[in-house]
Amino acid sequence: MGVFFPGGERREVTYADVWGAGDDVSGAQSMTGESVTFATVIGLDAVAGAVGLMCDIVSMVPFKAYRDRDDVAQVLPSQPMIVADPSPTTTTMAWRAQAVVSWMLWGNLYGLVVSADHLGYPTKVELLDPAQVTCVEHPPARPTWLVAGAEVDPSRFLHVPGRFVRPGSVLGIAPLERHRDTYGLALAARRYGAEWFRDGAHHDGIFSTDKPVTEDQSKTIKSRILAVVRKRREPLVLGGGFRWEKTQGNPSESQMVEVEAAVVGRIARIMGVPVEMIGGSAGPGSSITYANREQRAVDLLTYNVDPYLVRLEDLLTRCLPRPQYAKATRGALLRTDLLTRYRAHDIAIRGGFATPNERRALEDEPPLPDSGDVALWPPYATSVTATDQGGQP
Repeated sequence: MGVFFPGGERREVTYADVWGAGDDVSGAQSMTGESVTFATVIGLDAVAGAVGLMCDIVSMVPFKAYRDRDDVAQVLPSQPMIVADPSPTTTTMAWRAQAVVSWMLWGNLYGLVVSADHLGYPTKVELLDPAQVTCVEHPPARPTWLVAGAEVDPSRFLHVPGRFVRPGSVLGIAPLERHRDTYGLALAARRYGAEWFRDGAHHDGIFSTDKPVTEDQSKTIKSRILAVVRKRREPLVLGGGFRWEKTQGNPSESQMVEVEAAVVGRIARIMGVPVEMIGGSAGPGSSITYANREQRAVDLLTYNVDPYLVRLEDLLTRCLPRPQYAKATRGALLRTDLLTRYRAHDIAIRGGFATPNERRALEDEPPLPDSGDVALWPPYATSVTATDQGGQP
């Protein structure tokens, strides 16, 4: 009996079965009056930068399936389809990026198993649009899942919640809902900035005179002034006691720049990315130098990227028969300079942690003949021959 397809049954679903119809265009208004939806929020530079950064990093990390044998992790000689090519409609990198977008904005990843092997384990999983998924919870029983209003078979449905899960619920709390007012403030600041450069945020000036002016005369004067001002380069000729006073203000007086900087910082905290990596400032006194750049990369992987890698590992492992499991190759992200890498290779080989050929493979070099696959033991022996003969370090 299969895990996802009872009795080993194999079923396929169509694209329409997966995606349904329609789009999330309703949204909810924030305190600033802005409509917060996926379409409006992803248009913010800070959000697009943060989501794009995470999507790029996670999608580039290699994933492999392993099996433990004699307490040693061994890579499967033939990688399962769910790890190597999980989607029937898009690339593996795009599939992983879809997962990150789901977690970062909706707080939940939803997937539908579209094909399985003869044992019932998934071979293809299509990730669903979170806006089309509805969860009907009735604890302690399993929830009912609806996709585009139609109930789906729970044995074919995959769900992995994000960072925050309310106790008593299976759903992750959506950042679009939890931080609606922050996103609304960012949208309002962007709109205000656009209106400032388009309209000056208020009247360009005041046209006044000491003489009485009727309503019709006021309209005529206004239309003639606008006709000249809108042509930009035409001179404005005044007479008869008329005066033009320009009232255009300084953007710094409205604290527009400060508000935008504060919004970028808040979005960076929400998204869990370093603010300087999405064009913001980490604040006075902070600096990024060459000496600490590698440590920053390690911190980014450990505290920001790794949670998404672990969730993907969990998702893929659930689709594999025991004792197989999926694991991300995190070392692929830690790109160092040539000298540092070669020193690390030397320490690993001489310390007995790796063979020369294993380290050569990391540098895309061909394997060495004879002793290239033999590890030095005991550590720091002068050579493999000395090790075989019981030589001392």
